[in-house]
Parts: sequence; C-alpha cells; structure tokens
Amino acid sequence: MDVKKVKRTMKVGPKKDKTLYGLQWVNYGNVSSEALLQEVEAATTLSDSDAELLLKEFANVVIGYVANGHSVDLGVLGTLSPKITAKAVDSEKDCTARTIEGIGVLYRSRQELNDEAKGMSINMLSSSSKIEESDPEGGDDDDTGNNTGGSDGGGSSSGGGGFEG
Repeated sequence: MDVKKVKRTMKVGPKKDKTLYGLQWVNYGNVSSEALLQEVEAATTLSDSDAELLLKEFANVVIGYVANGHSVDLGVLGTLSPKITAKAVDSEKDCTARTIEGIGVLYRSRQELNDEAKGMSINMLSSSSKIEESDPEGGDDDDTGNNTGGSDGGGSSSGGGGFEG
C-alpha cells in the first residue's frame, strides 16, 4: 500500500488554525462490482451472468436479514449488523421512535482480515513529492479536534485514511 504526506489546518477544537501533517493511503480508484465479477468468472466455472446473479441474490438475502434485525456473518470478511443512533432522554415516556437520529448498518471486520491488513507492506512515496492539502469534506471534526470520518468512514479526504489532530 502506498502512503503520502498530507497537511491539514484544523478548523475546530484545541488545535484550531494549527497546521498538522499526517499520512494518508493513496487511493488508486474504486474496483467496480463488474471487475470483481470478471475475476470470479475467471477463477470459477461460473459465467459472468451466473456470477452477477449469485452476487445480487447474496446481497438481497443479506439485506433482508439485516433489515429484519439480524447480524449477518460474512465469513472472513466480517459481520454486518443493523444500528441506530438515538438521543438519550430524561424519562422513559419520552423514549420513543422520535428520539432515533439515524439508522444504518454497522460493519465489523473479522480478526483475520485485520491481521492481513496489519501485515501489508507500506511504500512511502517520495518526500520530494508535493505535500497535498487534506480537504476535510469527507468528515467533520468533533469538539476535541479529532477527525470523526465521513458517512463512509473513510477519514478526512477522498484519498482515504486521514489523521487525528
């Protein structure tokens, strides 16, 4: 995995207006589901359309279980579970569906996947390269000055990663 240096001016918190430097992984683009399906087709006896049908049906089954309140074990990839965020209130009678602030899906990677990631080799791009400005559009800072990531959990910028300040 390649990494690059980025600089970021903190916008809130105790380090407001301070410029910090950190590392961010280099994003070489997204891999489409079509590309994944072509690899599955090449590695198996499934045709492209069979692989696509299998993936779509698998996704439909997983979505159905999560939507009905189940955690779904995806093997070595990890687990998907439904999640809600809700406002805490002072009394039981005020604890209603209206206190729900968000509904989504929680992904927890399996330890084997984390171990594999920890074993990745890191290639630091040349320090003679221009240091890029890290744009915090992907996530907001909380009041401690730490990057909380965006809705995709990808950190502080489109290149992925980001760093805490």
